Amino acid sequence: MLPGNSFHGSTGQSSSSPYTVTVNQTNYQPGDTIQVTLSGTFTYRGFLLEAHEEGQNKAVGTFSLGSGTGIVLVPCNGIAASGVSQSINQPRSSVTVTWTAPYSSSLGNIIVKSTFMQTSSVFWIAVPSMTVNRLSSIVNNNYSSYYNNYSSYYNNYCS
Repeated sequence: MLPGNSFHGSTGQSSSSPYTVTVNQTNYQPGDTIQVTLSGTFTYRGFLLEAHEEGQNKAVGTFSLGSGTGIVLVPCNGIAASGVSQSINQPRSSVTVTWTAPYSSSLGNIIVKSTFMQTSSVFWIAVPSMTVNRLSSIVNNNYSSYYNNYSSYYNNYCS
C-alpha cells in the first residue's frame, strides 16, 4: 500500500497517524454494505483505501463512491473496484465511500486500511480501521433446522 512508484524504499512515518479510518458497523454478513470514512486532524493530498481479511494482505469486496470529485475506484489484486484512490492532487479533510462485502462463505473478519499521503515525503501506510467481525450463520442454520423439522412433521401428517 505504498503511495506510488516514486516511493520505493520508503517506509512511511513511524509516528502515530493523525488520520483515521472509521467504519459504521462492527459486524457484517456477505452482501452487507458498510460506510467507510477517512478523516484526520490535518488535510491529506493522497490516499489508497482497501479492505482486507484480518491477517491477510489481499483486497476483498468492492467499493462504491459517494459524492465528491477527484475520487476513483481502482482494481487491486485483479478485482475491479476493490480499492479507492484520488485522481487529482487536492487537499482533503474527509472522504466517505461504501464497501460491499463479497458473497463468500470462507471470508472472515475484515479490516479496512488506508495509506494517507500528507506530502510527497510524509505518509502513513496501512492505517487500520477497527475490526469488522463476520457474523456466523447460526440464525440461518436454526431456521433451516426448524424448516426441516416442520417439513418432516407435515409430510408425516399428510401421508
